[in-house]
Amino acid sequence: MKTKLLLFSFILIQLVVGMLTTKKVEVNNSRFLDTVPNVLNDSAVFDEEILGEPIDLGLSVKWASHNVGATCPEDYGDYYAWGEIEEKNYYDWRTYLHCDGSGKTCHDLGKEISGTQYDVAHVKWGGKWRLPTKDEAKELFTKCNYVWTKVNGVQGVKFIAKNGNSIFFPNSGYRKERDLYDRGLYGCYWTGTRGVKNKAGNAFNMAFIERYKGWNENYRCGGRSIRPVMSE
Repeated sequence: MKTKLLLFSFILIQLVVGMLTTKKVEVNNSRFLDTVPNVLNDSAVFDEEILGEPIDLGLSVKWASHNVGATCPEDYGDYYAWGEIEEKNYYDWRTYLHCDGSGKTCHDLGKEISGTQYDVAHVKWGGKWRLPTKDEAKELFTKCNYVWTKVNGVQGVKFIAKNGNSIFFPNSGYRKERDLYDRGLYGCYWTGTRGVKNKAGNAFNMAFIERYKGWNENYRCGGRSIRPVMSE
């Protein structure tokens, strides 16, 4: 009886000591999400991607009918930094996975990431899908007619091929820091081709506005839309 009583007293003392020495750790989640890549959802179940249809425009590659993360041609889809494969809440050099805090410390992913582990189109859609190269974007711009138009009320551009087929790019804008800019006014889509300025802290993107189509270099840390292509 005394043995049981002593054992009970010992357990009770340990419980009390544990309660007195345990502290609750408070985490400011909103601040955390604003200053580092959003990796909290990496273990979550992601929505299944709806793959685009390969559209034959008579070019060297077939272009997808819609963006990564979209469900139809006029859907804007998701936004990604160059070389990253998940969306996040904040887009700048501090949250960019492939640098050490600035555009001048970017990691070398190669001159072309199309079809590699850094290509979100290839990772998300699989198979032969991948990011277009700068040269493939140039081919699209020069060999198809360019029409500024709306589809189901969404402003964008349509490329019409000589064979009569066409694809529509919604003006999805771009992500910088926590904000979304120029949706409905400006189309901005990554290619897989690294830039040459800013010590390779840039990459080429396709740009669409009413009277201009072309490509330019932008900071790799910015969020852009993705329109995949498929090789023959």
